[in-house]
Amino acid sequence: MLDIPVIMLNPSPYPSFPGSTANVVERCPLTRLVPGSQSFTIDGAHYVARPTTHLLGGDASNQTSFATILSVSPGDTVNIASLRQQFVRMAELDDVFHDRFLEGIIFQGANRSEVTVEVQSSDVLNEWGVRWMHFRSSQDSPESSLPPGLYVIQNGSLSQIWRLYSDDNLAFLQSVWPVIGSPGKYTNVPFSGTGHRTLAIAVPSRMQASWAKPIPLEGLKIGVKDLYHLKGVKTSLGNKAFNELYPAKSETAVTLSHIISKGV
Repeated sequence: MLDIPVIMLNPSPYPSFPGSTANVVERCPLTRLVPGSQSFTIDGAHYVARPTTHLLGGDASNQTSFATILSVSPGDTVNIASLRQQFVRMAELDDVFHDRFLEGIIFQGANRSEVTVEVQSSDVLNEWGVRWMHFRSSQDSPESSLPPGLYVIQNGSLSQIWRLYSDDNLAFLQSVWPVIGSPGKYTNVPFSGTGHRTLAIAVPSRMQASWAKPIPLEGLKIGVKDLYHLKGVKTSLGNKAFNELYPAKSETAVTLSHIISKGV
């Protein structure tokens, strides 16, 4: 369990999920939910919060909030300029990002004493609505490391935010995402779109694509022709009978493995 003492930047009550502004954040009827997940809509965009294995302790365990996890290193300076640069870049490059997800910020990689913080609470609150911040040291155990990304904190747990797109052109046969705790394995998700017989395609934040050094396809999102094996998923070859007859694949095709290793 992660012991996270919350540093509140605003004395007002902690916002409840899905939020006090009901016209902005609403429950989303788009999907038939995966167990434990919850869907919601912000400004017309549909999202699902997918449970992870990460648990929070301390003051954060009783809070309910959106939160963004950012990487930081000892010796860094956190100020308005650096935060604005990150947020603007996220808004430009990440179609999953929304400024509502900045209600809380967790800086992963350094304690507060290891960085220089030049941020006034009124600045971040007025400009982005940030209500609390927390710093986590790089000396914490690898098992408790929090991947960068967009999350919902609820009942002491972290749920990862994915955006949902309705496949109104019926371009896809399956919607898949990685199996939690099983690297390299994928599973189908029973999402329904807004139209007749449509799927909702789950798309992760590009912030989740974190690599030690730049790689060619970092953060790229792709669709896979149903001719290539993907571990944990059936390969139908476009044939429903074939799809029903054979089980999910136990290995991923070499071609796809190579593409994934390049950052997809």
